[in-house]
Amino acid sequence: MQFFDRRWPGARCTGIDGYLSALLVARERVPDARLLLLDLLQADAWIGNEKFDVITLLDVIEHLDEPVSLLKNLTRHSKQGGLLVVSVPAFPVLWSKRDVFLGHRKRYTKKHLLTELQTAGWEVLHCSYGFSFMFFPVFFLRKILFPFKKIDGQSIEASELRVVPVINAILRAIGMIEARLQGKVSVPVGTSLFCVARN
Repeated sequence: MQFFDRRWPGARCTGIDGYLSALLVARERVPDARLLLLDLLQADAWIGNEKFDVITLLDVIEHLDEPVSLLKNLTRHSKQGGLLVVSVPAFPVLWSKRDVFLGHRKRYTKKHLLTELQTAGWEVLHCSYGFSFMFFPVFFLRKILFPFKKIDGQSIEASELRVVPVINAILRAIGMIEARLQGKVSVPVGTSLFCVARN
């Protein structure tokens, strides 16, 4: 929402989360946004027949037992030609205790996500793995180092979220290069998967 608010100051942003703490952070960052403390699965109850130009599901559907139901329902709340932006954790081989701790039901492959979106009635415009440069370090940490050290999911999450300014700056620079190459180069691996679809 912060990105949308800065890029398109006149846009009306609506944020939905099931946790008040998340909405309080959002309120600080985007004071003018409409924020709703609600269950995303109860879409009809909170927005009625309202339709949106862009809907984002950023690291959401991997938490759901039946993501296709939500994706299908959201076609009703998207304007004709409206966009859906989805991000999910990628590659089942990267599954770890961290996924369990975060309440993930699965990690996705491109084929799996495309199937769910198309089954729900969305036309996929672009789909690509992201953070490709992190795939092998994450594989090493989650499949070799952390199991050897017997680290639990909460500790993995804390370790991976720890801020190391120099490393963050390097990864940010690499990430920006990768972002510019999106659409020009097909990336075969990554820790996340991003799709843009149209209603």
